[in-house]
Amino acid sequence: MGKTSERISGDLISSESNVDGAKVPFDNSAVSRRDAMRILAVGVAAATVTGAAGCRVAPYEHLAIEQVANVKPWMPILFTFPGNLPAILLDVDESAGGVGPKQSIVAFSALCTHMGCTVQLNSSLDLRGKTKCLVCPCHTSAFDPVQLGAAIAGPATYGLPFIDLEIRGATIYATRIRQGQPVFGRPIGERRG
Repeated sequence: MGKTSERISGDLISSESNVDGAKVPFDNSAVSRRDAMRILAVGVAAATVTGAAGCRVAPYEHLAIEQVANVKPWMPILFTFPGNLPAILLDVDESAGGVGPKQSIVAFSALCTHMGCTVQLNSSLDLRGKTKCLVCPCHTSAFDPVQLGAAIAGPATYGLPFIDLEIRGATIYATRIRQGQPVFGRPIGERRG
């Protein structure tokens, strides 16, 4: 069964081959815009109900990263998660929605959201008063680890993917990864507040 189109006196006529190979006219205007919107709405509703019913993506294998006592402020610990993708664990020395005694231990994918180069902790670059950030060496996108990896400079339009952490006993585990937040309605370089 194949679909073909041919132009007859300026009109585009479509036809479809049936099982016998005979040409059958195909009317591509049979669905109105209103009908198409109804079909789309039903599809979206079905997807929403399916998601609400508990259909989930397979969870990541939890990964033991490091003992809490070994994590020092602003001393990055590199690891891979999920799979063999580079990631970075940091104690940002202030509450940042992470884990640990001060909720200051956070982790991110180490791949820049602009072009995928590996970001590095930079303590010397001064970005509008922000001296400790994760910087991409390829195109100088910068991300603020205190603000959940928000993009603060450069061409990246999304923050770094954030890795959820939990502490079991004295060990920090990576449990899942979430997409970084988009940069909306603010000039790059302006801090989120």
